[in-house]
Amino acid sequence: GGLDEINESSGYWLQSNIDQGIEFCGTPSDDITYTLHDANNLISYPYAGSQSIGSALPGDLDVFAIVGEGVASINLAGNWAGSLDTFDGGSGYWFARGAGADDVDFQYNAPDAGDARLLSSDLSVVPDAYKYVQSTEQGFYFVESVLINDEPMDDNNWILTYNNDVVVGARMWNGEYTDIPAMGNDGSTETAGYMEVGDIPSFKLFNSETGSIMDLYTHDSVDAWNSNGVFVVTLSSTPEIPSVVTLNSSYPNPFNPSTTISFSVP
Repeated sequence: GGLDEINESSGYWLQSNIDQGIEFCGTPSDDITYTLHDANNLISYPYAGSQSIGSALPGDLDVFAIVGEGVASINLAGNWAGSLDTFDGGSGYWFARGAGADDVDFQYNAPDAGDARLLSSDLSVVPDAYKYVQSTEQGFYFVESVLINDEPMDDNNWILTYNNDVVVGARMWNGEYTDIPAMGNDGSTETAGYMEVGDIPSFKLFNSETGSIMDLYTHDSVDAWNSNGVFVVTLSSTPEIPSVVTLNSSYPNPFNPSTTISFSVP
């Protein structure tokens, strides 16, 4: 293939058909200067231990989101929110910047003794009925809030992401700006039916105590999915009443023997 060497400043996806450990030899570096271009940059974290995002990055670095393997964090005026809270040695991360942003050089701040003992937060185990496969193509929808019957939700319910009727992501609600993954089709058989560029996901709420599930709606338009896309949505249990008649595109299209056509009426 086109990849014939490992570069110390870059990050890489390693795909395996089985669960296994991996040993890699080399020496952690602490003097790498990274150049971030516009849009998405997959780079390494050079230290052997772990470090919180806030202490690792220069305060003025122009990055609006960071994406890891199944986790993400968004920059809210210098504060980071999401399931990704630390950088881990041996991992790579997507640094998301605006389209057309000027190139910028930076170095990570060196971790101190306390940082080196940090570990990434463990995520709640996804219920078996809603498990999904980690894909190399992934996007994230940060949920600013969830309104249930017009009241803010504060329970630890699951928010599920669907592409049509296929579960492509799930995350336990943990407050404002919970990041909900939406896995994409990376060409593997395990990700067939997952998100494609331009698809619009739908969201559901699963109550693990009662076993109930309900549709969630957005009152604003949902950004179409793209790989490494980071978006912000507000969800509600109450659908917005349409003001005009609309007929939406059918899916699948072309279809055989059936298709789904959604419409709205006032």
